[in-house]
Amino acid sequence: MTLSIEQRREHRLTTIEKSLARRHRKENGFRRLGLAAVLVGLTLVTILFASILTKGIPAFWQATLYTEIHFDPEVIDLPPAPVREAGETPYAFNERHTQWMTQAGLVNWQSLIDASLERALGEEVEPRQLRDLRALVASGERYALRDRFIADPSLLGDTVTIKMLAGADVDVWVKGNIDRDLPDARQQLSPQSRAWIDVLQDEDVLRQSFSTSLFVNTDSRSSLASAGLAGAFMGSLF
Repeated sequence: MTLSIEQRREHRLTTIEKSLARRHRKENGFRRLGLAAVLVGLTLVTILFASILTKGIPAFWQATLYTEIHFDPEVIDLPPAPVREAGETPYAFNERHTQWMTQAGLVNWQSLIDASLERALGEEVEPRQLRDLRALVASGERYALRDRFIADPSLLGDTVTIKMLAGADVDVWVKGNIDRDLPDARQQLSPQSRAWIDVLQDEDVLRQSFSTSLFVNTDSRSSLASAGLAGAFMGSLF
């Protein structure tokens, strides 16, 4: 049976409409699957970040010491900080200033921290106990104290309340992440250090503070307490 031109046209249009309908159904199904995949992905990412934040929130707070540091002139035996003289070249001034900073680096800044902790504890620490005392403060804090004085030499002779990071083991101990019932041989801190921690907490010298160093400091192997994520942040940004 031969179809007329009009019948063939109608048949062609019907075929095209059915084909388009199938294509639209497939496209709609693909879109729904794509949307579902995106929603599942976002849900999993949300769960991941929620898990990270839940487990990582304690790291945003760090054991911190608030003690009074006396910038003792007898310890900081330095000439006055150099001032650029009239007609002096920048090179000559920088050379004199570098020599002064080198001298400042030789000052026993740790002794100022030791004296500050002794005043906070209300007792004189024997030489054999210095190691236990210094375990309370992050090792990098003596350099931070040096840099603070270099930036402001007028501190000489003053007594200023300084915020210092506690040692990494102190932070873990204060947060309760170490079993306190473990024998002394398995503890990172000595019995004396642990006793002093209790005293400093009772005196509100040792507290938990928001850790800005986590965001502004880079990684550090020498001072774990002051290590931060700034390098990782920059790497992720780039």
